[in-house]
Amino acid sequence: LLMIRAYLDESGHEQKQHVIVAGHAGTRDAWSKFVPAWQHALGRQRKRLHMQELRWSKPYTKGLLSRLGEVPARCGLVRVIGGVKVSDYEDLVSGTEVEKMFKGYIPALFTAVNHLLIAAPDDDRVQIVIEHQHEYLSYAEDAFEAIRHLKDKRLYRSDGVHKLARWGFAYKEDEMLLDQADYLAYALLQDCRDPESTRAKWCAPILKGGKTCGEILTRKQARDVLTKAPEPLAGLLNKPL
Repeated sequence: LLMIRAYLDESGHEQKQHVIVAGHAGTRDAWSKFVPAWQHALGRQRKRLHMQELRWSKPYTKGLLSRLGEVPARCGLVRVIGGVKVSDYEDLVSGTEVEKMFKGYIPALFTAVNHLLIAAPDDDRVQIVIEHQHEYLSYAEDAFEAIRHLKDKRLYRSDGVHKLARWGFAYKEDEMLLDQADYLAYALLQDCRDPESTRAKWCAPILKGGKTCGEILTRKQARDVLTKAPEPLAGLLNKPL
């Protein structure tokens, strides 16, 4: 029996375009390899990585991201991604009770977690740590509970136990293992916005090598989640605020 742990973060959650939830997952051994390798790539002058604080006019930033980008895959971690473009379905939720829930963060989270559980070996269980987002905390709890009650056999071990063992929330400043998720989510967002931009190109190393589970939903997929949803979600779409 193996316990897989994933650390996830988001990027773009206040936007009406793409919203990404992403990070890496792996066994205890993989994370044990990751920590010293990541710290070595950071260098002596930097203790943490915060994507929003990087100076994109400095060549040093490109070198830093290049060194860090290859670490997760080299240590055996797997990329976990979920994403959605809010404008693809905004007209379906505007003015309904699920509008806030479907601003982007929750569909992206649901996609990432669901794909990770399906990809996990049949006899493994999964722990998930996600950055604490106060605005969406209750919705995230609801999403995890909903996943725990899905009937999809792929979400359960061979003995009938659900693969999702537990989940929790951590503040980014308190958990350095969220730094890799900050990098990956940011890289995916830049690639969605403009793959030819400097930021997208400098962030590209973390998208290369290794394995990936998850996806960024197409317009049709995003709309199908809502229009083909069973009750009570479908009912909420027709219930004004």
